[in-house]
Amino acid sequence: MAFASDQMSCVECLAHPPAYDLGRSTFTYSDLGRDLVLRLKHSDATYLPKCLAPWIKSAGQDFWPTADYIVPVPLHRWRLLKRQYNQATLLARAVSDLVNVPVLTNVLVRRKATESQGHKSVKDRKKNVVDAFDVKGEILKGRTIVLIDDVWTTGATLNACTKVLRKAGAHRIYLLTLARVVKE
Repeated sequence: MAFASDQMSCVECLAHPPAYDLGRSTFTYSDLGRDLVLRLKHSDATYLPKCLAPWIKSAGQDFWPTADYIVPVPLHRWRLLKRQYNQATLLARAVSDLVNVPVLTNVLVRRKATESQGHKSVKDRKKNVVDAFDVKGEILKGRTIVLIDDVWTTGATLNACTKVLRKAGAHRIYLLTLARVVKE
């Protein structure tokens, strides 16, 4: 890690600045962290967000004083019908209850049914989410957004979301994820 002002930034972020302002994760996607995410995502462990929300709240402690809205990364409607819930929305709602920042669930939409990002290369992940997201309405203009998702792998999905949020006029965009994949 290298330092950028008073925040830590990775070398990749310094070389290619991301569209978001700052991002953090609660834990690494390994061992217990991986197990928690997979339980939430694929085993209907919908009780987990309330247990994990205090950790996410803590990871984003600097974001909450200026945050206008929490926005979860959306699922496409067909995947939502199949899974029955969006894990990012469950996390966002649980955190919202702790920080008193409203959640917007229908502003950022996934307009394209993308393939699963799992087992794709960085290049294929970026390609997979091109034009996948859109923003409805103008509520985000000049606002500070905290974008929440379950896993931060390569950042392709988070960057695609951030770009459309910026295009819609969001002033500041912070990212919070439950887990972060760390390259070795």
